[in-house]
Amino acid sequence: MRLSRVVAALDPGHARLVRAVALTCGVLASVLAGWATVHLLGANSGMIAASVFLSLQAGNLVKDRTPAQRLLTTALLLPAVLAAILLAAAASSLRPFVMVGFIVLSGAAIWVRRYGARAAALGAIAFIGYFFTLFMRPEGAALGALCLIATWAVGSQVLVRAVLLARRPGRELRVLLDELRLASAAVTRDAARSPRPAEMRALLARADTVGRALTQWQDTHSVPGILGCSDAEFERGVLDARVTTESAAFELMRLHRTGQLAAAEHRALAQLNAVLTEPPGSPRFTSAAGWARGLVDAADRGDLTPAPGAAAALLIAHAACAHVWLRALAARPGPGRASGPARETAAPAMPSAGSGPSVPPAAAAAAHAPVAVPVAAPASAPHPAVTGPAGAGGVAGRGWGGNRKRRGSLGVRGWRAWSAQSRLAVQAMIAATLASVVGEALSASRWYWAVMTAFVIFIGVGTRGSILTRAVRRVTGTFGGIALGVLAVAVGGDSPAALSIIALIAVFGVLYFGPLNYVYVALWLTTMLVAIYRMLGTLSPELLELRAGETLIGAVVGVLCAYLVLSASSRPQLTARVNAYFDALDALLRAVSEALSAPSGRRLLGSALKALEDRQAELDDAVAGVSTALALERTRGEADAVHLMFVVTRAAARLVQSLLVAAPGTAPAPAAREREPAEVPPVTTLPAGTPAVEGLSAVAAAAAAARHALTAGPGTDAGAQAGTDAGAETDAGAGPDASATRACGAVEPFPAERVFSAAVPGGTAQALATIDWALRRVAALGGGATSSRRPSRPASTRGPGRASRGR
Repeated sequence: MRLSRVVAALDPGHARLVRAVALTCGVLASVLAGWATVHLLGANSGMIAASVFLSLQAGNLVKDRTPAQRLLTTALLLPAVLAAILLAAAASSLRPFVMVGFIVLSGAAIWVRRYGARAAALGAIAFIGYFFTLFMRPEGAALGALCLIATWAVGSQVLVRAVLLARRPGRELRVLLDELRLASAAVTRDAARSPRPAEMRALLARADTVGRALTQWQDTHSVPGILGCSDAEFERGVLDARVTTESAAFELMRLHRTGQLAAAEHRALAQLNAVLTEPPGSPRFTSAAGWARGLVDAADRGDLTPAPGAAAALLIAHAACAHVWLRALAARPGPGRASGPARETAAPAMPSAGSGPSVPPAAAAAAHAPVAVPVAAPASAPHPAVTGPAGAGGVAGRGWGGNRKRRGSLGVRGWRAWSAQSRLAVQAMIAATLASVVGEALSASRWYWAVMTAFVIFIGVGTRGSILTRAVRRVTGTFGGIALGVLAVAVGGDSPAALSIIALIAVFGVLYFGPLNYVYVALWLTTMLVAIYRMLGTLSPELLELRAGETLIGAVVGVLCAYLVLSASSRPQLTARVNAYFDALDALLRAVSEALSAPSGRRLLGSALKALEDRQAELDDAVAGVSTALALERTRGEADAVHLMFVVTRAAARLVQSLLVAAPGTAPAPAAREREPAEVPPVTTLPAGTPAVEGLSAVAAAAAAARHALTAGPGTDAGAQAGTDAGAETDAGAGPDASATRACGAVEPFPAERVFSAAVPGGTAQALATIDWALRRVAALGGGATSSRRPSRPASTRGPGRASRGR
């Protein structure tokens, strides 16, 4: 897979790219101002390194929610860093006070994180300012130069946030819609070529990530004021584009796998490609939009003749119409862009089996047949390669809530009632103390590297498993950065210009790749250090050995303190995330039940789906944060459970879309506005006790069993029984491609589907059957029923979400 696709999948709308470029420009401005200050005042040239690091941290530490809040926090960093510099300078002649201040400040910087993102940024920048003052040891005029350099460093980032990072909602929307269009084109194009499961997972991940970014954009901007359509219309338009494109891709993969992909499907795919790639208004775009609308209208009238490939062509036409509407929405500036002629080629609602006469029976059966489909993990929320529960990470048994007898720790009695920040502050101070002692024994001049590592591994974490993971990434990145830096300076030689470019590239690497995985932060920071030391003429093999040794010492000391002092397990955090996910799923199922009972209930579907996707992302982040601790175990139950929960989330999106498509009495789907109301097939109103309601109750029961199996630990009867039932049903219904189907996380034949399809449209039935199947598998894995008997999987597809980013 091309690198550009991977990068695009992980950065929807290029938001991270824009931020990285802007903040790198701020660092460059800071370096230029620092260079001028050093030369005009005759200060130590090593202070240029301070201008780089302080400016980089001033830009990277600010994590507030809104641009105005981020700008204010960046400005407040200046008094914090100046106060820390002056405090360190005042105590520099008294070494005991310097060390005590350093240790206390390390704990305070961790403790103030309890007060939010702004307090966290102020505490961290104060620690870094104190650190550089100890390193530089400025006196007299040199102290004034360091304060001036710190002012330039923070001031440059204030300017960047005020000018370069100002929000432009219209541009952000256009970029995100373009990304969704390009991601959809890649998905459908590669689906016709039968890609490997990992490739298709990554392609679908790109579309999912863009969809989540569009939802976040919608949360922070006025859709009616900017787009001229309602929030419900925009939300449903994006959901239609995602789901219809995915459905078309799945059908193309099925046809290719069975050898039924013919010229008709390729012609239909060419029409979709024209909609996705040609400029709106061009002859090819207009012709393709007319073809798609004509085919969908023919299906609505019942004039579509059943034929091989008819279902694929119809699904492709639906995807084309959905994207036509979104492209028309993006092309018209200002309110009202979503009305008038743009609606004439708007996306018709995707028909589904059982919803009316719009799809011939043969085509409907083919469109909703079980397909072996790779399921993607979202890139903004990845599924790491988790190999099972971690004793080191505190994940007990095969359930995340299992009770394990706790070993004693060095903490005082009652500390469990402390807040996480208070506990981490104590751990960080003890780690800083021990790291300073051990680090100074290794090197009296570079001991602070050990203290810095012992400090940073406690930032943004909460448990011993997450501290272990961050420490491993710090050490790995440092060793990799030394190798990369040596190679880079060997190529650049002693040219100041070349070395400056290497340092700036490293700064960009920290800002762009750092949010993906902390290992990239350590890697690029060390690369930058190597380049700077080469410019200063102090680079040597001995210095690099000290860097590696001190970093390793700090990481080991920090991990030991995390495990031996006030140690906190990762188990409660993971259990809380699992419970939050199932709470959101329960709310979604209740909303679905209301939607099936009364049209007014559909207004809750969108918010319920968003909440479920948010909880999924939080669960992914929690698991990824302790991935190293989890990897110490050999079993794979939790890895598969997390992946199957993502399968549930994807199916839930299809479920919501299928209900919104045929929703009378609510804001019409973008596709349906120009139709007569009678042409929109209503969802049957179902009283309690009908087969569909019974099927929905079965799904809710499977969700309860899955929750219990994951949170109550091993040996749970409910989880084991559900797992046994699920295993029997899926194995009994498995066809020749059963192992490949399971490997991709797709739908397998499930008997309950016969219940659902009796009264619910086919898209709804398929989604409910998928959710039920996946939840039963989660219950089986969490309850330990499948620990000894695992589904057959091809070696190349073991492990969910391997194409996703690591953390």
